[in-house]
Amino acid sequence: DLLAPPKFLERVETCIEHLNTSLLYKQNDRRAVLEFRKFYAAYLRGVPNISKVRAELMTYDTIEAVRDRLGRLREESIEQGFAQNVGEALVVEVDH
Repeated sequence: DLLAPPKFLERVETCIEHLNTSLLYKQNDRRAVLEFRKFYAAYLRGVPNISKVRAELMTYDTIEAVRDRLGRLREESIEQGFAQNVGEALVVEVDH
């Protein structure tokens, strides 16, 4: 039997954990953030309207900014009941 794909909320939480682990190994905030950019697409794949959030994440170069944005994305998904499966539209707030 195949496992069900992870729910969106689980993917965001795993992304945050992965980022924190990356920081432990890199021991340099900026380097960890820049090298982590390649993973956003995989973690956020398949979610309608998420491209603006991915683009926003790509502009950050501090760990605090990335953690803050991922935390807000996590909260937005909980508020909208989007902790279920991917494929539904998620309304996200984009920083300008």
